[in-house]
Parts: sequence; structure tokens; C-alpha cells
Amino acid sequence: MNDYRKDIYKKYANDFKGAKNFIDTKEIDDYWPTFNYLFRGWLPQDKDSSIVDLGCGNGTILRMLKHKAGYQNVIGVDMSESQVEQARQHLENIELDNAIDYLKQSENKFDLIFAIDIIEHLNKQEVLDFISLCYKNLRKGGRLILQTPNATSPFQGDIRYGDFTHELAFTPNLLSQLLKRSGFNDIETRESGPIPFGYSIKSSIRYVLWKIICLIYKFITIIEVGSSQNSIFSRVFVQSAIKK
Repeated sequence: MNDYRKDIYKKYANDFKGAKNFIDTKEIDDYWPTFNYLFRGWLPQDKDSSIVDLGCGNGTILRMLKHKAGYQNVIGVDMSESQVEQARQHLENIELDNAIDYLKQSENKFDLIFAIDIIEHLNKQEVLDFISLCYKNLRKGGRLILQTPNATSPFQGDIRYGDFTHELAFTPNLLSQLLKRSGFNDIETRESGPIPFGYSIKSSIRYVLWKIICLIYKFITIIEVGSSQNSIFSRVFVQSAIKK
């Protein structure tokens, strides 16, 4: 692993995420409506399912899974000491490790792997290794959920270049190709934008306006290339894939 990563990730939460020293769980819990909408239909029905969140950060996803969705068999992994310290303030089962190294050494088989905002921090070979290892560490029928900056978005530059540790950016089509290459099926892509209901009236209004903006960008694409090749324009997107 490159030395610059080791240096930056020690205090990543404070230097790059603007995080406080102490976790405000009330603030984290406000994310629940977004989580519930964004990952709808993708979570296992069995509450005893084995779930790992790679690059868990301050534990937001894990908290949603455990305290809101009712899953108890959850593990978090992050290579940033400051992120792990924050997550451990309100959660157990947080391990300090590099995601790739963890997957290489893991003897677990997971029903669901979350990898939110992690693959953009990897180089090309690491991305290929990471996806293959995720496939290997899933049970048959298990699901991988990824979130990453959207290289197709007109606004992606602010996300892509807003973090010094970002190495790559992906389009939904490219990420789908890489997932299929490793054996994944049933790939589904969703934008990560305003949610239409369950959060606030303001969010619902933003959702309607955002859909109008997306139609404009689709129209521009049709004018340029003769067809609409993409319908995901949000700055980041989420993608789900199944191990058959």
C-alpha cells in the first residue's frame, strides 16, 4: 500500500471528513429515511444474516443495520484509526484493517457486503482484486452493495477531486462490466439523490426538481449522440450485484 495512504488515513475523519471528536448518534439516526429508501429491497429478509461493512467510517451504515433494521450479526472494517475510534463510540465489532487484507484473511462467508465510498480509493489492480475477493467472501445468493462517485454526472468533479485519496471514478456501465467479469449477476443501479418521501417536504420538492433536471440532461445526450445512453446523473450512484 502506498505510504501516502497510511499517513493520511490516520486522521482521515478529522482532516478530510470534518468530523468531531465525539459521535452525535442523533445526527446519524437522521440518515435512516435515506438509507431505507436507497437500499430498499436489497437487504436480507433473515435478521440473522451475516453482514460486513467495508470502509465503515463512523459506523453510520452499521448503526442503521443494527439499531434501525434489526440485524445483529454485523461487522465493520476500516483502515483509518480515527474512523474506527469514532465508530467504536457507539458500536461493537469494528476492526482496524485494510478491506482487501481483511477479505484475504477472512474465514467468514457473508450474506451481504456493503462497500460504500471505497472503490474510488483503490488503484485499478486493487479494484479488480477487491471485487473478486468480495465475490469469494459471499455465500451463494449473497449481495454486494457499492456506492461510488459517478463519472457520468455533470457535477462529479467536486466529488471525484474533493478527496486527495481518490484514485478512480466509475460510470455505472463500467462498474457493471467489472462486476460481471468477476461472476456477479442481477446488477441494479440507482442514483443517490433526493428521496421522494419519508424524509421531508423539502426533500420531496428537491426530488421533483431533480427529475426535471435529469430529463433535460437526457435530452442533451440525445441531441449529442442520438440516443439516451445514461439515466443516472447524481454525483454518486449505488449498485447492487448478486452471487448466483
